Amino acid sequence: MDLHKNLSVVAGLGALGLVFAAAPSDAAAPSPVFACKTVSGKLVRFAREGKVLRYSYGQPGLAPELTFTVPLASVVYGGSGPAGSGTWWVSREVSVVFNGTRYTGHWAFHRAEGSEEAGVTVARGAKTLAETACKSDIEIDIPEVEE
Repeated sequence: MDLHKNLSVVAGLGALGLVFAAAPSDAAAPSPVFACKTVSGKLVRFAREGKVLRYSYGQPGLAPELTFTVPLASVVYGGSGPAGSGTWWVSREVSVVFNGTRYTGHWAFHRAEGSEEAGVTVARGAKTLAETACKSDIEIDIPEVEE
């Protein structure tokens, strides 16, 4: 099943709340690199499990609609504005490729406004297949990338 058939395209990003604890239904799950509840109420997670990163997407409390693993060596981390820098925006992202499709979880925080944005983008080549915003329960543990 392709994720892009299940994601709604979302144009705007709403107010988000950053949290650092897993949802109760996922209390036994590994700590995520990136996770959130989307505007459609689905849970998306990128979580380290030993030597792999597991991606999952679906309704909280139910079996994921899509789940797969990729070796940690193939995971790409990105971002800008190290925590101690003077940039206005701090951003982080985690990206994996599975069956020719790239899944990217992204988060950005505006220092002056105290606002944040997060979401998931699914793309094949240069074509965006789906983009959805996070609504709540955002968890971020993406390492800073040396610039």
